[in-house]
Amino acid sequence: MDPEYRARRAAIMRKVKFNRRRRLRAAFVEVVDPQYIFQRDQGVCQICRKRVRAGEWSLDHIIPLSRGGTHETANVRLAHKRCNSRKWANAGPGGDQLLLLG
Repeated sequence: MDPEYRARRAAIMRKVKFNRRRRLRAAFVEVVDPQYIFQRDQGVCQICRKRVRAGEWSLDHIIPLSRGGTHETANVRLAHKRCNSRKWANAGPGGDQLLLLG
């Protein structure tokens, strides 16, 4: 690999890691009980609205941490692992996440 490319890439990765650490330090973090979220959302994926089986679910941030969201009960919802990862890949500038706030 080209040494100049490696140097540029290393500098970019240092900046990305620095920004991520800065966001995490500033983010509000609350202890979130996954079982409470499961019960609150009645075992239904909040993205596709289908029933979620044990071992197939994850917690999804309505407003992502990367966009200034917080890790607290009010900003977390139940989702299938697959729905959560697919949503992230397809989310635009606002994503579909803000639709649930209303």
